[in-house]
Amino acid sequence: REGHWAHASGLEYVLADEGAGWDLGMHGLRAVVRAADGRGPATLLSRLAPPELGLPADVDRYELHELIYAAPKMKALVAKAAPAVLRAATQGDEVARGIVERAADELLLGVEACARGVGLEPGSAARYTGSILLGDEPALVDIFRERLKNSPFAFIPTPMPGDPVEAVRELIGQLTQGEVNLDRVPLASRF
Repeated sequence: REGHWAHASGLEYVLADEGAGWDLGMHGLRAVVRAADGRGPATLLSRLAPPELGLPADVDRYELHELIYAAPKMKALVAKAAPAVLRAATQGDEVARGIVERAADELLLGVEACARGVGLEPGSAARYTGSILLGDEPALVDIFRERLKNSPFAFIPTPMPGDPVEAVRELIGQLTQGEVNLDRVPLASRF
């Protein structure tokens, strides 16, 4: 309410975008390759992830490699594997579950860092947005909500609209109860 803002992670996929679609997809595709070459356990992701990228379920790791590295928009292509990770986790795949739990932990670290950064009191309500948290696959949001319950801030998560900029606009309106000026919000001004 005092106009303080904090930002954690979200610095794109090379520096910091833990818990985002690309992050989930990248870890999922790495698990597929690890299972294929014997460095990792078998996983449902080997069957579920390739079709998300337009490949047959029984594709070999070399064809997967060719598709990924030839893609003009590699980040977007890798992120397409995220729903497979969430679906596999929901179906009980331990590898996928581990990926989703790590993503939820990273998201919680970001939420708590922002809460501390703006001086929120324990028990403050949290609002969240994003295509992964608001998507059709509940695995990440379910684990994230459980993690939020155990946070020192005891957050009560409430979903925001799916479009991040609209979510920020709505939140500013709620906080300021007045005119919404996105130029004052560092993240929104980047858009």
